[in-house]
Amino acid sequence: MSKSKIVGDIGARVVKQKIFKSASKKIPGINFLSVVEEVTSAIKEYSIIVQEEKTKRVAIKSQRDYLIEEIKSKKEIILTYLEKSYDERASILKKQFEIVDKAIDSNNIEMLQVGLGAVIKVLENSPLSDFNEFKSLYDNPNKQIDI
Repeated sequence: MSKSKIVGDIGARVVKQKIFKSASKKIPGINFLSVVEEVTSAIKEYSIIVQEEKTKRVAIKSQRDYLIEEIKSKKEIILTYLEKSYDERASILKKQFEIVDKAIDSNNIEMLQVGLGAVIKVLENSPLSDFNEFKSLYDNPNKQIDI
């Protein structure tokens, strides 16, 4: 330890003692040492709380970012499912209308009835009717989903 540091430490202690002595003479009944200790303790406690709250905020932001990415991922999977479902439906309807067109061109009433019945059956079933099954499969981490 250097000589100037020792002198500085001693000087600081002397100044504190003089301040405490003069302050205690001016305001009787107050122990300034205990006041300073309480203030110091409060400052330390405050800095600990500030650090804990910063840590909590970082954890909350991290969790938020994770959940946002999870939502985006689910959104893409659901959109892909819906797109495939509607593509499949469109393909089936296209084939059914080809049958209807052939029936009209050939004046085949029976084929027309079968074709229109198939179109109606496809239109009666919503592609979203299977969505609950898809969702239950999606929510189960042990199942593999074929889209």
